Amino acid sequence: MPSLASLSLPFAALVVLGCAPNAIGVPGRDAGRAPAVQTDAGPPMIRSDAGPTSRADDPFTECAAETTVAETRFQPVDVIWIVDSSGSMRGEADNVQANINAFAGTIGGAMIDYHVVMVSASSFVNVPGPLGTDPSRFLYVEEEVGSNEGLIDLVNRFESYRDFLRPSASTHFVVVTDDESEDMDATTFTTRMQSLLGHDFILHAIASPPGSTHCEPPGFCFVTVNGCEGPDDEAADNGDEYWSVASRTGGERLSICTRDWSALFGTLTAAIAVRTELPCRYVLPAAPDGMALDRMRVNVVYTPSTGTGEAVIPHVDSFSGCSGLGGWYYEDDEIVVCPATCTTLGADAAGQVDIALGCATVLI
Repeated sequence: MPSLASLSLPFAALVVLGCAPNAIGVPGRDAGRAPAVQTDAGPPMIRSDAGPTSRADDPFTECAAETTVAETRFQPVDVIWIVDSSGSMRGEADNVQANINAFAGTIGGAMIDYHVVMVSASSFVNVPGPLGTDPSRFLYVEEEVGSNEGLIDLVNRFESYRDFLRPSASTHFVVVTDDESEDMDATTFTTRMQSLLGHDFILHAIASPPGSTHCEPPGFCFVTVNGCEGPDDEAADNGDEYWSVASRTGGERLSICTRDWSALFGTLTAAIAVRTELPCRYVLPAAPDGMALDRMRVNVVYTPSTGTGEAVIPHVDSFSGCSGLGGWYYEDDEIVVCPATCTTLGADAAGQVDIALGCATVLI
């Protein structure tokens, strides 16, 4: 089998398949790697070595090879917007309309599979095409969102957008309001929404920042924090509950008084477009017709993005053989890396994993 080259594929896991005609290959045939040896000199989770090689007279090299590239990519996202449709939000609603197509275009341009839901009054927030006219990507939920009702309306109208959400996607909420949530607090909302979704979520708040609210005269309030200096930047109240949910869930906390909404949307897009990590499970590809895999001839090779060279991840018999030293094992038709190795891979956003089927297995 040809040597594995160090390919310039960032965020990639390369699976190379080698097969033997109609029979399982001979276990233990030397393919050019010395077995990994555990010593007390340091963790042998991975070790540097040359790439897999094979002798010219080895009949295994006559097998066809198949290559599958499993790229680390952006995670699919479902983004649920809710826009306060009270009269004081006219300018902010216009800003949402003016920027939301660029927002969707940037996400789509990064090859992210996305869905967008808008919860508001259609007479107030009109999402134009191409996003607003694409039912495969966009859903409008008609709702008069009162000044204090952003969080409770997301819960009460959940059934209206539940089926548009996908279990495989990360869920992001974006609340746009110049007022406070008086009908549901941050703790209640977080608990209720996690229960409805069945998983965690991230909420991003575009709201009045916490701070001092001044009322001059009584009944007219504006915020004097982070650029909200009224009366042109007036806000009805501080959005403490919204900012609290954003803080709890790891979301962005953005001021409703921001003048450059294109920059605000840029920050939001960067927070939503989160790359997936190198996987910790790799499905064994099917053998070509008339051939069979040799599961005893497998090398799992990790190439860190630090440029220190490739290193072999040792094989262990099962999960019970995993330790702080790491390794990998078979689980049915999958190669699964041990927790310690998974942590290493997850921390390396630009690393690479090569799984070569048909080479002598590195065992400890």
